[in-house]
Amino acid sequence: MKLILHFLSFAYGAITKIRNILFDYNILKSKSHDIPIICIGNLSIGGTGKTPQVSYLAKLLEKSSYKVAIVSRGYKRKFHSVKFVEKNTNVLYSGDESLQLKRRHPSCVVIVEPNRNKAIEDIIKNYPQIDVVLLDDGFQHRWIDCGLNILLTSYHMPFKDDRLLPVGRLRESTSNIRRTNIVVMTNVRHDITLNERADIVKGFKLEENQDSFFSFVKYKSWVNLHSSKKINLNNIDSIVLVTGIAIPEILHTHLEENGYNVKHLRFPDHHIFTKKDILKILHTFKSIKDSKKLILTTEKDSCRLELYKDSFITIPLYMIPIEIDYIDKDIFNKKIIDYVEANKRSC
Repeated sequence: MKLILHFLSFAYGAITKIRNILFDYNILKSKSHDIPIICIGNLSIGGTGKTPQVSYLAKLLEKSSYKVAIVSRGYKRKFHSVKFVEKNTNVLYSGDESLQLKRRHPSCVVIVEPNRNKAIEDIIKNYPQIDVVLLDDGFQHRWIDCGLNILLTSYHMPFKDDRLLPVGRLRESTSNIRRTNIVVMTNVRHDITLNERADIVKGFKLEENQDSFFSFVKYKSWVNLHSSKKINLNNIDSIVLVTGIAIPEILHTHLEENGYNVKHLRFPDHHIFTKKDILKILHTFKSIKDSKKLILTTEKDSCRLELYKDSFITIPLYMIPIEIDYIDKDIFNKKIIDYVEANKRSC
């Protein structure tokens, strides 16, 4: 079995290499658009924090008075009749990440469309006021000529230590880091030292025209999914943690380090919850004897759990939003704004 996996990994690597060569030599052609496009992507399958990064950029650009559109393929959505996502769109039509982004940034246009070129054409045609497009998870989508590529890699699972699918989690060879403008190491510790950062950057083997930055997670106040009220954390001892994300261990560790007793129910990334899952969650919650308890989930998971909101009507169900921030934040922000300003649409 191991030999078969390595053969498949070799074959997969050969296919992706040939595809990239065809784009590099303009045999397969990337399409340009008359609008600034920022691509947020990675080399691996999930777990690098793309959605919080897109949210950070949307907030930054909106604060700078730019009109923002977000393009996503709507991963794991079950129905494809919806293209433009609204705050009340059913998650089965939008996908969890797109719905989360729309709710975070209601003034942004959020479009779900596998054909990213068509999505951008629709934005330019139907929303001429849009100044910049954020392309979510688009690094491998080379049919679009993006003006600024941001490549993410997790501190806990860096791509330099990974292998190609199906042996590892890489979608393409690490040599393709050459195509990016900025590499961001996500989920770093707040107290990461200058020497540690220098060692990490050395491992990237970047060219002179490429930049590197480090981002970290900030946990926000927990929000009740029924009332939207925040909670006094001193009144809680035990937590049933419900996750369907790629790397839930980071959140689990954060909660335990803050003194909570955690019972973790872990589901696959983007998991669509079933009635059986809900019964399991409720049974686990009720089996905990501690009276100072609640169910906690992530913001992304809450978009999918709300399909069963009535099942939790008498249960304290909360979600924990996160945001990211940057070491050298001002420098990073300036690079983003400078790119958009220098590539504004022609009238």
